[in-house]
Amino acid sequence: MCIDGARPADTGHWRYYSDESLCFTRLVFMHEFDPATAPSAAWGLMAEIPQAAELPSMPADDLIARVVEDARRVGAIPRGQRLLATRAWCVDPAYVVFGKDTEQLVAAARAWLEAQGIHLLGRYGRWEYSSMAQVMRDGFELAARLKRGS
Repeated sequence: MCIDGARPADTGHWRYYSDESLCFTRLVFMHEFDPATAPSAAWGLMAEIPQAAELPSMPADDLIARVVEDARRVGAIPRGQRLLATRAWCVDPAYVVFGKDTEQLVAAARAWLEAQGIHLLGRYGRWEYSSMAQVMRDGFELAARLKRGS
């Protein structure tokens, strides 16, 4: 969502919500990552909404309305601020999915890719759940290793 109005201060990059009455589990305050992600008099807010693959998806307009309602309820969108733009999309899968043979398959894929000079990073590259901080740390470590030539 792109929201018209003053950017909220001291939000942090994201906030997690465990209240099951909310449709989202996390709100991401995009201006905290990069102020240039929206016009200077506006800001971006992203909601993560987990959903089991076997459940039908809610129509995008209904989902957006629910997200806005819930975000206002938790105080993430201040009173008087209006939406400039919204978009909903499904990331399928958003998180890695583990199966019976995942460990062996991933090990074989990693070995082959590394033999090709391909360096694996991130949730999908390493096929693991990794936080943004962990991925950034791994990226800096890889850059230092490549710079040293090892």
